[in-house]
Amino acid sequence: MKDCVIGFSGQIGSGKSTLAKATANEFCWPCLSFGHYVRSMAEKRGLNMSRETLQLLGSELVESDPRQFCESALSELQWQARQPLIVEGIRHVVILNILKEICSPLGFYLVFVTVQKNLHTERILNRDQHITPQYIEQDFTEVQVQTQLKQHADLIIRNDRPKDIVIREMLELFKRMK
Repeated sequence: MKDCVIGFSGQIGSGKSTLAKATANEFCWPCLSFGHYVRSMAEKRGLNMSRETLQLLGSELVESDPRQFCESALSELQWQARQPLIVEGIRHVVILNILKEICSPLGFYLVFVTVQKNLHTERILNRDQHITPQYIEQDFTEVQVQTQLKQHADLIIRNDRPKDIVIREMLELFKRMK
């Protein structure tokens, strides 16, 4: 696998974090989690960690200065230019485009993780009692993830089979990339 940046996107509960971490571990590359970065910012501001608060803070950070959002998250990770990277939690097209620019000349590949509706609903309900399928269908960011980001994907992975099989197949695809 040549050095590049692999970004993961998908709806809440699709399994993108699990797949991103497995990829980072396999290649021994650093992994930037935008979710982790937003949680750390909420903690620094003394905010509660509810899904709603984190969604609002993430949207605020992206809307106020998307480039600064990306640069600050990369800086917190201590990422260096031209270093391979895994990015988990890309939720906005503007962030995708800025990351591609910042990480250039490395190739950037976006993986969109999807899951069957019934399994997705089950994962959401098991994960967070405050999130409902209706919330995901109506939230602006979640709609953008499902519609716009999916169109930008270089690879779409169905994550509704056993986790070890999905990870193995995904890693095999990455290793064949030139």
